[in-house]
Amino acid sequence: MSLSVGKMPALRKKPSYIRQEMSEEQKREIHHTLITANHILHYHGVLDAFGHVSARHPTKPDMYIMARESPPALIESSDDLLEYWILDSQPVKETDHAGYKERFIHGEIYKRFHEVQCVIHSHDDNVMPFATSGVPFMPVFHNAGFLGKLA
Repeated sequence: MSLSVGKMPALRKKPSYIRQEMSEEQKREIHHTLITANHILHYHGVLDAFGHVSARHPTKPDMYIMARESPPALIESSDDLLEYWILDSQPVKETDHAGYKERFIHGEIYKRFHEVQCVIHSHDDNVMPFATSGVPFMPVFHNAGFLGKLA
């Protein structure tokens, strides 16, 4: 299967150039949106203390923004957010905060699916048994058809 989205550059190496800087207003808006998303998803139980949400950079599609290693409920300001290269999920700017180890999941999703603008990763208690017990997911109604045939 091949996905192609027009105007999205191939991400083969870190670009040595900066395409377009965000205005201060754009920066405040995306950071506010990401901070609010962390709080809403935590409040509604979608994210636990170890879950996280990221957003593709609005003017640099080869970067994404994500909170540093801190629980979603405690993300308060732009200082709590880091920019990462999609290519290797390394911080764009040198920092003492490496970030979540699971940030690589976010980077790989952005790399593979160019149309994706946001990624959420959580440790849902309802799904974890399937990830650790060897019990396969089994489609039991028509909306689960994407799971395929039971082996």
